[in-house]
Amino acid sequence: MYGLELLARREGLGLSKPAMAEALNIREQNLDRWEFGKNPPRSWDWIDRALTRMEDYQDDLVDQLVAAVLEQHAQDAEPIIMSYSTRRSFRAWNPRAQEITWGEDELRGVPVEMHRAAAAKAARRLRREHQLTVTIEPVPAPQADDPHAVAD
Repeated sequence: MYGLELLARREGLGLSKPAMAEALNIREQNLDRWEFGKNPPRSWDWIDRALTRMEDYQDDLVDQLVAAVLEQHAQDAEPIIMSYSTRRSFRAWNPRAQEITWGEDELRGVPVEMHRAAAAKAARRLRREHQLTVTIEPVPAPQADDPHAVAD
């Protein structure tokens, strides 16, 4: 793997540098160096495995979102995809997302940006393959007294 592949795969996942660095449990400065070919990591293998797991997770999520919208459409409901505008709402409604690992014990948690990118990919697939126009709407943020509420 080279830096350009890392950059392309990160962007393909819809991840910012800070989100990718957090998911890989590395400093953003290291990610920046690696993407631009300066001071490559000792091994690309663990990064490749982590990215592959992330890509597979996102592909599965796209499939689930498409299936959910097709079910809505079959029931004559308005086809919408719900996603998350903030990390707070994502963590509140998906606490198990923080438990997902990317192949290494210290690589943990689904970045919210990955869910939003999956929502966009699902909407595009629905438009192209099923001629369905789908809106992406925000999941409501939990209220402070909601049992789902978590700190930012």
